[in-house]
Amino acid sequence: MISRIVLGLAVACAGAAAQTSTLVFDVTSVKPVIPAPGRGVPPNCQSGRFSTVAELYRIVNWAFELKPYELAGLFYEVPAWARGNLYEIQASASGSGTETECRQMVKALLAERFKFAAHWDITQGRVLHLVVNRSGSRMQQVTESDTGQGFKITQDGRRTQQAIGSPIVRGLTMNEFAEWIGLRIPNAPVLDNTGLAGTYKITLSFSSGSHRNEFPDPFLPQAIEEQLGLRLEEHDGSVRKLIVDHIEMPDPN
Repeated sequence: MISRIVLGLAVACAGAAAQTSTLVFDVTSVKPVIPAPGRGVPPNCQSGRFSTVAELYRIVNWAFELKPYELAGLFYEVPAWARGNLYEIQASASGSGTETECRQMVKALLAERFKFAAHWDITQGRVLHLVVNRSGSRMQQVTESDTGQGFKITQDGRRTQQAIGSPIVRGLTMNEFAEWIGLRIPNAPVLDNTGLAGTYKITLSFSSGSHRNEFPDPFLPQAIEEQLGLRLEEHDGSVRKLIVDHIEMPDPN
């Protein structure tokens, strides 16, 4: 009995050590890009190799998989150089590894080269609830016989499709649609509070307001209300925020 207990403790300790071990790159290179080019290169990790040319806060965004409103909060958490300076980062590790493991290694790189330390906190802030209008929803629910495209978006007069899933999207659940809205309204989380179950066809035309040319379509919140019979309500709620405890400019190599 004693030997079994000792063996069990040994296995438990070995498992705990494996879980707490940190994945790191074998080779890393961090260089400031001067003069800064017009565009950076988004973070990319394939076959154990990570590369990017980007501002530090965008690299943190990739490593921590921040939601848009969390990224907006991070923007004001970091110093100006972490928002404006571009860094070229090249790193590699033996073996292919998964994207999740690569993100963990980038976190370790940030801690080592930028002395980056942060923690999550829950604060009170602005939250948007997706609800059904008093007049009722105007959307059609997807049926078993539906096989065609059920997610049709026109943005700034141009037909586009930006949805989660396969090339042919039969429709979205309201939770998925709330997530889609949250990608385009970056200053607050969007929560599904419609009470609608199932999958619905979404046909929507809206203007982003980001172009000089004016488009006849309304902005996204108004378009959702007029065309889908839904609306966004503003509430106070719990908002997750990444708090930066420490950060330093790196020594280039």
